[in-house]
Amino acid sequence: MDKHHSQIVYFAENNRDSMRDIIVRKFARGCNEKYTSEKRTEFIRECASIVYTDILRKTRKWYYHPRWHIHHWKIQFHPVQRLKRRYWDKCSICGKRGFKGSAHSDWSGTKIWHEECDIDTRKQELNKEKP
Repeated sequence: MDKHHSQIVYFAENNRDSMRDIIVRKFARGCNEKYTSEKRTEFIRECASIVYTDILRKTRKWYYHPRWHIHHWKIQFHPVQRLKRRYWDKCSICGKRGFKGSAHSDWSGTKIWHEECDIDTRKQELNKEKP
């Protein structure tokens, strides 16, 4: 802790990642929360956890970064992806095959459609909004 004292103070008073609102209990006072000994202990643990995590992040060796967890990586072979998209994948809107451009999908990844249907769909949505 002594070695990182200046970093801790900077982190606590930093304008961007500020813990100042937590330290002065800005939101707790605004909500009229009672300040009990249990709340104080919880508050200290929360602040210590935030500071400790920041110190660990800064002192971590480069090869411990999650970017280098090889078991999370996905290998892509783009020519095979393009062939699959072109000959097997169907557009969920019009049902045609043969994506020549990029494919669009929903957030869950269950439906895909090509760029032409995306443009047409947006035009239809804009026309519906106009009175």
